[in-house]
Amino acid sequence: LDSPSGECETKHPLRPSSKTRKRLNFGREISTVPSDSTVQKNTRHVYAVVNKMTGSIGGNGHGGAIYGELTVGSMQKMIDLMKVHTAFGPKSRFIDVGSGLGKPNLHVAQDPGVEFSYGIEMEHVRWMLGMSNLNMVLQRAEKKPSENILHRCMFEHGDITYAK
Repeated sequence: LDSPSGECETKHPLRPSSKTRKRLNFGREISTVPSDSTVQKNTRHVYAVVNKMTGSIGGNGHGGAIYGELTVGSMQKMIDLMKVHTAFGPKSRFIDVGSGLGKPNLHVAQDPGVEFSYGIEMEHVRWMLGMSNLNMVLQRAEKKPSENILHRCMFEHGDITYAK
C-alpha cells in the first residue's frame, strides 16, 4: 500500500493494525480484546442463559465442576481470528474436546453460525452442566424466536481417545 509520503508500506498479515493494538506502560504492544459490543445479540442472549444456569466464569480448578472457562470477549476474539485466518464460517464444523459447559460450542453456533458444533466431555458433572445449558438455550430459542438463537450443537459424554 502507498502511504501519503509515497513510500510503500507492507502490513504483516497476522499482525493486527495499530488501531487494534495497545502500548503498555513499558512499551510492550498487545492486541486489544474486542469489547462486548462486537458480540452479536443472539450470542449475548445465549451467554445470559448459560450465566444464569452456571455462572459467568468457571472456577474450582482441577477436579472441580468448572475450570478454564473463557470470557465472552476472549472467545469472540478467537472466533474473529479464525474467521480471518481460516475461513471459519457458516459451512464450518466445530469440535471442542473437553467441552465442559459448552460455551464455545454454543457461541460458534451463533457466530459465525457453524453448520455443526460438537463437544465431547469425559467428566460426567461437566457434561451434565453442558447438557443443562443446551436444554435451557433450546427452551429460550423456542420461547423467543425473535432472538434468533441458533442451536446446531451436540454434546457427548465420552473419552476422545476411544474415537475411531
